[in-house]
Amino acid sequence: MNSDPASELRKFVAPEFVYGSGALALTGRYAKNFGAKKVLVVTDPGVVQAGWAEKAIGSLDAEHVPWAMFQDVTPNPRDHEVAAGVRFYQEHECDVIVAVGGGSPIDCAKGIAIASTNNRNVLEFEGVDKVPLPGPPLICIPTTSGTSADVSQFAIIRDTARKLKIAIVSKTVVPDVSLIDPATATTLPAELTAATGLDALVHAIEAYVSTASSAVTDLNALAAIPLLAQNLVPAIGSPKNIEYRNNMMLGSLLAGLAFSNAGLGLVHSMAHSLGGLLDSPHGASDALLLQHVVDFNYSAAPGRYDRIALAMGIKPSGQGPASAKEALLRGIAKLCEDAGLATTTGTLGVTAADIRQLSINAFNDPCLATNPRKANAEEIERIFERALRPSTAHAGLPASGKPAPAKLREDMEGRSQSEPVGPSLREKIAGLGERSIRKSYYPQLRQQLESLQVMAEELNHRVKNTLATVMALSTQTFHSAESPEAFREAFEGRLLALSQTHNLLNRSSWTGVSLRDILRQELGPYDSMEGARFLLDGNDLKLGPVMAVTLGMAFHELTTNAAKYGALSAAEGKIRVAWSVSSPGQLHLEWQEINGPRVSPPRRRGFGSRLIEQALAGDLDAEVRLHFLSEGVRCSMDLPLNLISMH
Repeated sequence: MNSDPASELRKFVAPEFVYGSGALALTGRYAKNFGAKKVLVVTDPGVVQAGWAEKAIGSLDAEHVPWAMFQDVTPNPRDHEVAAGVRFYQEHECDVIVAVGGGSPIDCAKGIAIASTNNRNVLEFEGVDKVPLPGPPLICIPTTSGTSADVSQFAIIRDTARKLKIAIVSKTVVPDVSLIDPATATTLPAELTAATGLDALVHAIEAYVSTASSAVTDLNALAAIPLLAQNLVPAIGSPKNIEYRNNMMLGSLLAGLAFSNAGLGLVHSMAHSLGGLLDSPHGASDALLLQHVVDFNYSAAPGRYDRIALAMGIKPSGQGPASAKEALLRGIAKLCEDAGLATTTGTLGVTAADIRQLSINAFNDPCLATNPRKANAEEIERIFERALRPSTAHAGLPASGKPAPAKLREDMEGRSQSEPVGPSLREKIAGLGERSIRKSYYPQLRQQLESLQVMAEELNHRVKNTLATVMALSTQTFHSAESPEAFREAFEGRLLALSQTHNLLNRSSWTGVSLRDILRQELGPYDSMEGARFLLDGNDLKLGPVMAVTLGMAFHELTTNAAKYGALSAAEGKIRVAWSVSSPGQLHLEWQEINGPRVSPPRRRGFGSRLIEQALAGDLDAEVRLHFLSEGVRCSMDLPLNLISMH
């Protein structure tokens, strides 16, 4: 990123490309122009099923060009798939490669090309300008409007042994020609349209704020952003609409030309880390991370991010940088929500135990070099942690003011709406005679309807209580926070704690939750094995819903405090929680920090302390004593036991 576009030399690399309806039909002509004796067609089963590989082969047949097809390619193409493709290429004595598909077949084809020519393992080319000899002629036919692999000097391959996605950056992997036909995107499913479209938008955004951007890349990036932001959701809703598909494909092309020459940034570093370790879909990873990285980067390039917001059609509601930043973050969140994408990396299988390794891998990714703000591994770790938690923009009432997407509600409830809860009425009625139904089934049906009515009333009661709790948390956190950032961090954590306890309750249909499970839920992320950083000592108690929710919030406050200032912030620090039924109907619980740093009583009671004391006293009629000892906080509780069972 350079404030004076004329002060530095910048190169711009781009392949020849043919854009428009019918471009796919030129495959055979270009292969013949390259003097092809036999073409290797690299694709994947989905593209074959959609019919686009067959159309490319038909064009080759029309020009009497022999071919062999290799389709053993998966999302996030693996090193061994490239090796298999090299063997296939050599066994069939091919001399030209045609790649038909999205980023996976195209990147795999690039890997096959350079590995076959140089007679080396594809992983040896990791990094920038590490490929000695260019591969054979490469013709690319993109079928997604997102990856831009068909015009870029990047190839991304998964190292299966190290569980890393490596980046090969070289002019030798720039295709010789790209045949870009918007019609190929009309068969793209909604979820892939969303993921690849967000990937293209991230390409444009990261290229525009890149430290290696130029006047030429800026023109392409800023032209791409409105095309992608304004046509993504319509393209999802009307997949056969060629106008929407054309705008998305054109936006993807421009974004690809921009990032191929300006570089990318932290979103892609982190997404590559996710894809390498967990094999997560790349576009979905980009979408989940974008908002959090923009939040981190904004201060390093506020003017550029403001122009990005303008290009996306986002206007701040107030004056000043804070308002502009918040408007952009909410706009990104709303676009992802409207596209039907998930809201946390937990949906990709990420756990707290993965975050440290993910952060190290992202820190070592070459895309980080052109990020507008320098980031160390610890800062990246904190971004991954935020991405694992539901953000305030998505929790219940998102920026648009509409209810949260169904997927998020399903995740928070712990059960998909599609999960069967028992045989349907149709299944129960099937096979029963009319007389049998009248005699035996109608009373059962009436009883089921009455049960459903009771369930609906109970659900309404729970929703009202939950909303009241959320509103109280929001208000009290706002009044006690010293800055907007502190409010956001504290509120997100408390909201997550509430949703996690509700999730535990949902698993038991709100009949009760184990005290041990509530504690593990809060303390588990700080250590993979109980006993190393926390000790739980007591019989297994199953608590009622009110006690479970209140204690869950109290444990969250104690854990957060210990992680920031207490025992969990020290290498040798531990937490010991012991409980016992001291007398019939009375629970005694001790929370003790061990080997933590010396603490002093706070000058004033924060909301966390008040929540522990007032909520337990008010909701559970408990006696709570907080002690600030030399090695950490000790919290003693005595409370009437709302006990479901004890083992």
